Amino acid sequence: MAVKYHVVQRKDPRDSNLPVKYYAEITDRYEINYNQLLKEITDISTVSIGDTYNVLQTLSYLIKKNIQEGRSLNIGDLGIFYMTLNSEGNLSPDDVNSKNITRSVIRFRACRSLKEVLYRLSFKKSS
Repeated sequence: MAVKYHVVQRKDPRDSNLPVKYYAEITDRYEINYNQLLKEITDISTVSIGDTYNVLQTLSYLIKKNIQEGRSLNIGDLGIFYMTLNSEGNLSPDDVNSKNITRSVIRFRACRSLKEVLYRLSFKKSS
């Protein structure tokens, strides 16, 4: 099935003198909610909805726990969850401390097989 897109125009926010450009944007941004995901998993497996719920809750807990401990979490054919830091720079390594950290971000890096899904996509312009 093709991913539908439509055309949007955008100005460059850094330079209003540049001409407007047109870009492709996904048309149908539909999010599968937690309950729909549970149902889909139980529909294609032999696992009960209760067991599926418990596994996903435990996975969520373990992702949070490991991120809080500064660890990366490799979830096989899904990818890796990890944390990065933004900090202010200092001229001396001795001057760097936790007060220099301005932000922490949770990141996700898809595994190769998940990325390969992108190479097989087709696109269709919506009318």
